[in-house]
Amino acid sequence: MSGVASIMSGWNATKILQTIRNHRQNFGVFLRAQGAGWQPRACRMLKLLPAPLFIVLVAIVNPLGVKSSSSQTSIDTYRQIAAGAYPDTGQRKIAVVQIDDRSLNAAKEPHPPSFDFYVRLIEEIKAAGAKSILLDLMIISKVRHGDPEGLNRLATVMENFPVFLTAADDRGNEAGCRPDGVQNIPELQKAATREPHALIRDQATHVDLFLDNYCGFSRMSASLAAYQHYCQQDDACRKSANNPLVNQDAFRNKALTIEWGRAWPAGAEAIHAGYRNLAESCPKRSSLAALGNAFFTFFTFRGEGPSKESPGCSYHPLIRAEWLVAPDPRQEVDQSALRAFLAGRIVVVGNKLAGIPDVGPSPVFGDIPGMFLHAMAIDNLIVRGADFMTEWPKGSIGGLDTSGLAEFAAMGLFASVGHALSRRIVLRRTRDALLWTLVLVLAGWACGLLISAGLVWMCRLEPVNWIGVVLAGAVIASPARSAVARAWHAALTTEPQTISKNGDKP
Repeated sequence: MSGVASIMSGWNATKILQTIRNHRQNFGVFLRAQGAGWQPRACRMLKLLPAPLFIVLVAIVNPLGVKSSSSQTSIDTYRQIAAGAYPDTGQRKIAVVQIDDRSLNAAKEPHPPSFDFYVRLIEEIKAAGAKSILLDLMIISKVRHGDPEGLNRLATVMENFPVFLTAADDRGNEAGCRPDGVQNIPELQKAATREPHALIRDQATHVDLFLDNYCGFSRMSASLAAYQHYCQQDDACRKSANNPLVNQDAFRNKALTIEWGRAWPAGAEAIHAGYRNLAESCPKRSSLAALGNAFFTFFTFRGEGPSKESPGCSYHPLIRAEWLVAPDPRQEVDQSALRAFLAGRIVVVGNKLAGIPDVGPSPVFGDIPGMFLHAMAIDNLIVRGADFMTEWPKGSIGGLDTSGLAEFAAMGLFASVGHALSRRIVLRRTRDALLWTLVLVLAGWACGLLISAGLVWMCRLEPVNWIGVVLAGAVIASPARSAVARAWHAALTTEPQTISKNGDKP
C-alpha cells in the first residue's frame, strides 16, 4: 500500500491533463497520417455517390411514376418490335364480333339491347359453325325492353353450347375487394358453360390466368376458360402438358404477359369490300416487320396515342354485329365468306359503345376495345401453350423483387463497363462527352433489347426494365457529368481573374 501511495503522490491534476492532451494530439496525427492516402478516393466516392443514391431512391420510391413508366415502356418496346415475328397459329382460330352503336341502330335496338338481340346474335354465330363463344358483356340486369320471355330464350340458346360469360361484378380494384359487386343474373349463370373473370391488369399487360384466392374465392380468367375448352377439343393439346387440366401448376397463380401480332390475317379481305384495302395497307408478316418501328420506341408509349398502323388494322379482323343480326346488301358483306370465317373458331363478342370506356392499350394498335385483349390472350395460349411469357418469380430482398435485383445487377455492370470505356477515351470538350454519352445509351439500348429477347426466348420471362437500366447506368458512368463540372469550375475561376485584370470594373 505504501508503494501505491508513493506512485499516486507523484501524479497531480496538471500532469494527468497534460498526458491526456498529448495522447489526444498524437492520436489525431496518427489518424490523419493513416487517412491521407484515402482522401483522394473519398473525394471521388463523394462525387459519384449522389448519382447512385438518386437511382436507388427512384427504384424504391418510384416518384411521379418514373420507374413504373420506364418499366412499362420496356415491355411495350419489346412487344412492339416482336409483333412482326409473332406466329399466326392462333390467329386462324379466333374471331372477334363487336356490338357497337351502329349495330344497335341497324337492329333498331336501344341500349342496353333486348335479350332477343343476343339470342339472334348467338344463333347466327352457332349456325356459322363456331367452336365456342366468349361473351364479354355487361348483362347484369333483367330490366330490358321487349318480350319478358327473352331472358328464358337467351338462357335456352346458351345451354348445351360452350358459352363463357364474363363476370360483371367488380370485386377487385386498386383499393382492394368490394363486397357490393353485382353478379350476372342467375338464369344466365346456370346456362353458361362457365362464368370466368377478365383478370386483366397493369394497363392491359398481364392476365392472371387462375387465382386460388381472388377476394376470398378462386377465379379463372376468361382467356384460360376458352383455351381450356379449345385444348380439350384438340387432339394434340388434350394429352400434352399444354392442357390446363393435365398440367395445372403451369397455369395456376401465374400471370400471362400479353404478346401482340401485327400482320393482317390472310383471307379476311373476302368478308367485306373495305377489307380489301386493309389487306394492302396493313402490314404483312416479314423480316422488316419484325424489326418494328424502332424509332418510336425511344418515346414513351402508354396506349393513349393514336395507332401507328393504318386505321382499321387489327390482328383479329373486326366483325360488326349488324352483319349478322341485321344484314344489309348495301354494306357489301359477303355472307358466305363471313360464315366460312367464323366456322371452327373461338368467337369473342364484346361491346364498343359511347359512354362505356371498355378499352385497353395495345403497343401496336393503340387504344382498342377490351374484347381484343381477351382474343389476344387466348391467341397467346394457343400459340405458346404452357410456355407463355410471364412475370419474373416473386420474392423480395430489401423491398426489391427478383426482376428489380436483376435490374440493379445489370445497371451496375453497364455503369462499370461504360466508366471503364470512358476512361480510355480522352474527352476534353463537353460536346464530345455528351456525344459519347449518347453513343453509350444507344449501344446499351441495343444490348438491352438483345438480352431481353434472349430471356424471352430461352426462359419465357418478360423483359425487365432495360430502358431504365440503360439510362440509370449512363447517368452513373457518363463522363458528361465530369465534363460539365470541369466547364462550370473553369467558368467560375475565370470570371474573378477577368475582373481582376480589368481593375475590378464590371
